[in-house]
Amino acid sequence: MSDKGRTTNRVVEQWIAEAMKKRDEAANFLDVVQELRSTKELTDADRKPQRGHEREDAFTYRCRWAVTRLRGSGVLKRDSPRGFIELAGEGPGGIPLHPQREAHRLRRRRSTARSTRRRAQRLGDGMYAAVPESAPKTPETMPKELAFVSDAWSHLPIVAKREVLMIVRGALTGQTGEVDDPVIASMLPKGPRAFPRDFLDCDIGSVHAIELPEEQLTFRRLADGACVVESHFGFRLDVRNETEGMFIVHAHGRGARTLDLPEKMIHLFKAVTGYRGYLRDLWRDLYRAYGRECGDRAAAYSHVKTAFETLGLPPPDVAEPPPVAHDDEPGERRTKLKRGLRTPETAFYAPILQALDELGGTARTVDVVKRVGGFMTDVLSPDDRRPLPSTGLPRWENTAQFARYSMVRGGLLKPGSPRGTWAISAKGIEHLQRTRTV
Repeated sequence: MSDKGRTTNRVVEQWIAEAMKKRDEAANFLDVVQELRSTKELTDADRKPQRGHEREDAFTYRCRWAVTRLRGSGVLKRDSPRGFIELAGEGPGGIPLHPQREAHRLRRRRSTARSTRRRAQRLGDGMYAAVPESAPKTPETMPKELAFVSDAWSHLPIVAKREVLMIVRGALTGQTGEVDDPVIASMLPKGPRAFPRDFLDCDIGSVHAIELPEEQLTFRRLADGACVVESHFGFRLDVRNETEGMFIVHAHGRGARTLDLPEKMIHLFKAVTGYRGYLRDLWRDLYRAYGRECGDRAAAYSHVKTAFETLGLPPPDVAEPPPVAHDDEPGERRTKLKRGLRTPETAFYAPILQALDELGGTARTVDVVKRVGGFMTDVLSPDDRRPLPSTGLPRWENTAQFARYSMVRGGLLKPGSPRGTWAISAKGIEHLQRTRTV
């Protein structure tokens, strides 16, 4: 023992690796910690609360960091569901390799990954396809099927791309239909504002109707100063200026195929300016809402990008992640909740599974959340019970909603349940039975 009487990091890593080797399957992180706490000899320093993490002792805190290091060294799987750990089967007997050998193995793995990425063919808009190393890289000699996919994807309208991405998501995760996102449901219960209808005044004067194609439109300024809206399949429309062009592009991106175009430029300017401001504000508000829940900038930024894709909205001109701490109300400063004060998502897994089991396996969201609140009455802290400024709901209810989202990805809940209902899966029933016997 060292480090002021605490169990060393190396020993904690060995304990976790040995415990996972005995289980030979994915396990809840907190269950593993509880097992080690009851079977291993811990020091008084291990049992003291961790500084800055009032709801967690020093041993649990060290176990979290040990899991991070074991995942980095390849002993534990990196893609395990949130709150679960699983042995990857690497290293002698599941024990971490020698640091120097492990560093060499990681360098070799990164080199292999880089060479693999170099053998991928970019299709456009973030899509790639694996091609043989001998395949030519020039468009003229590219395989016909790759050339067709690359060209077709770049010309698809946003609505069509959204449908394709939903099909791909269903094939990969088994989840179909709209994503049951509590943040989107609370901030946009009726969906985003329609363009241009919600951004035009009631009296806009004379208009003229134009027909728009199905393929994606772009605005372009020609060398002689003229402005056009065009597609890659031959559609071309002369416009007066960039404002009129972007009005048409935005309306087409929101699904308009027949558009009444106002004659007066002031109405076009107000609509385009208002829509851009709306997108910026919506991006910022969604980022803040996700940031308050997960407390991580990168994760919140990724959630917002996914939300905009799900809603079929174009990202704003400036889509940079703002600071985590912000002003929720004028003159009132709100800071990020300290780590450890909010009950973690993983603590909601067992109560959610138990509530669904008692309700017959499938139940409405409001019934499940209400029963979970009854189970966790003695667990929830005052910070959990405070209402969130974004939704007005207690913080723990939002945490329960995000826990359900993680449980669906982990296979504990069914992904294809109707909107507004939760359903337990066979894996969830098995996990519930296993936790009851512990």
